[in-house]
Amino acid sequence: MARPITDKDRTAVRRLHAKGLTRNDTARKMGRSPSRVSKLAIEAGLTFDRGPEVIATTEARRIDLVAGRTQLAQDLHEGAEKLRAQHTGPCRLRPHQALRAARARAVPPLAAALWCRLVTEKTPHAHA
Repeated sequence: MARPITDKDRTAVRRLHAKGLTRNDTARKMGRSPSRVSKLAIEAGLTFDRGPEVIATTEARRIDLVAGRTQLAQDLHEGAEKLRAQHTGPCRLRPHQALRAARARAVPPLAAALWCRLVTEKTPHAHA
């Protein structure tokens, strides 16, 4: 059977909550179960709401993802420019051959596809 709740427990929950401890940290410090700490907090009119922390974390993650997409777009653009610079004469490759050649140079797939499209649309073919 669980030990009875005392005023000391109620005071400890209020004190640790005021310090900003989480429900689980409070439970560990007190030697009580997290559910018991939650019940004591509710009795005292307290919550262990982490909404602001979650919002801040989510916003930081969103910013990281935006930066990642920006970097990816820049890398793809640079890859396409690099491929375009390598192409100086008339295209002697069919689109599938151009794509294979681009892949052999370890160019990102989207940049390779853009290059192949550029080569096949704007360069006269010298097919034999």
